[in-house]
Amino acid sequence: MGRIKLSPQRLTEIKRVNIGHVLIFCEGMTEKLYLDYFADIINENKYTDIQIETQTADGNSRTVYHFAERYLEQEGHNQRYSN
Repeated sequence: MGRIKLSPQRLTEIKRVNIGHVLIFCEGMTEKLYLDYFADIINENKYTDIQIETQTADGNSRTVYHFAERYLEQEGHNQRYSN
């Protein structure tokens, strides 16, 4: 059986991990609905610090790529997601 109460040494060795921001761009509405379904599940969990935003480019892979470039060139998005 695992220990429920951690030793003081173990408590000081725990490091918080920040994964940063993850952006997912999708081609169309089907993918957006699919990702929104999982976003709702993750957002309902009160123990996660993850925010999911979905954007749809309404096109093929080249359209998605150019949409992502334009999205990240905007000043507000560039500051928010530069790291």
